Amino acid sequence: MLPLAMSLIHASNCSNELSLFPDQLPRSRLVGPKLAIMERRIAELDLVVTKLVSWIPTFTSCSLNELLQAQTISENGNSGR
Repeated sequence: MLPLAMSLIHASNCSNELSLFPDQLPRSRLVGPKLAIMERRIAELDLVVTKLVSWIPTFTSCSLNELLQAQTISENGNSGR
């Protein structure tokens, strides 16, 4: 989940790239591709949150950290380590 969030943050930082062209328009598309990445990451994060919420009744006594570890195990097919 953290890599998805970091990717979303990185994609949302268009100001650094746009500042390279202070007095002119860039010659390539910068914002559109970033928006597409952001939309994909938001959809992926939404899926993770939906899965976590669906597990809440099952794991009412578990901590959030244990839920995230279960998600990692589910996604990676390993022990999460």
